[in-house]
Amino acid sequence: MKTKLLLWLALLSIGSIAAACQTMSPFARGGTVYPHDRVALVPGQHSGEWRGDDVTVDFKYSRKDHDMDISGAANFNSNITGNFSILRDFQLTTIFTDSEGKVLATQTLATNRGDFDPTPFHARIILPPGTADISFGYQGTALSIGEDQGGSNPTSFWEFPVH
Repeated sequence: MKTKLLLWLALLSIGSIAAACQTMSPFARGGTVYPHDRVALVPGQHSGEWRGDDVTVDFKYSRKDHDMDISGAANFNSNITGNFSILRDFQLTTIFTDSEGKVLATQTLATNRGDFDPTPFHARIILPPGTADISFGYQGTALSIGEDQGGSNPTSFWEFPVH
C-alpha cells in the first residue's frame, strides 16, 4: 500500500512538472503568431528574410508536399554586435503554424556560442500536418568585455512572436 501511494505521488509530481513546463513555454501549442511575423510556405524553392529586433534570419527553402529543406543563417544586428563582445549561447528555433497562425510545433535550427559571426543552419523537416506558415524565434545571452571574468551580469536577448 505504501509503495503504491509513493508511486502514485511520484507520477502525479512528474505530470504536474511536465504540465507546468508546457504552459510556460513561449512555443506552447495553441499559441498564435501574428500574420506580420509569419512566412507562407508554398511549394517549390523560395528565399526570404525574417527580421527580429536582434537577429535577422536569411533563409532559402524548398517545399514538396509535407517535406521541407531549409537553410540559411541567423545574423546578429548591430544593437547586439555593437554593445557586446562575447556570445555565451544562442538558439534559433523555427515555429510551424497553420493558416490562422496557431502553433503546431517547433524545431531548433541552430545553436551558437563564442562570437557573433552569422550562425548557419540547414535542416530537412517533415512538416506537421496542416502547416501553412513558419516563423522564427531566438534566445541568447551576450557578455561585454570583461564580463566573462567576473564583470557585470550577462544580458539575455530573445524574441518569441507567439502570443
